[in-house]
Amino acid sequence: MEVRTRKLSRGEALNFLERGFAEAGMKVDREKVEAAVEELDGIIGWLTYCGYLRVGERGDLGRVVEEAVELARSEFESFPLQGSAGGTGSCSSRWLRAPGSGGG
Repeated sequence: MEVRTRKLSRGEALNFLERGFAEAGMKVDREKVEAAVEELDGIIGWLTYCGYLRVGERGDLGRVVEEAVELARSEFESFPLQGSAGGTGSCSSRWLRAPGSGGG
């Protein structure tokens, strides 16, 4: 099964988070939402994760973004590589760029 997603535009990402917070009965400062959108670069999975953690009161949006980046780094570094010596290996953090860093 294949699931296709696309990167949300800045406006769509802002709307996505703001509506999600509103549905959860939360009032979140617009500047913090904008900062999260900027960092997470319209990637819907990270926006969802950010909202999930924030609604669960696991921290402010800045902390949530830090957690998301660390989770991505951890997952990426433990991801097995095909074709490396012995057929397995792991990805190096030098290949990982945090959301919003311009690294495609």
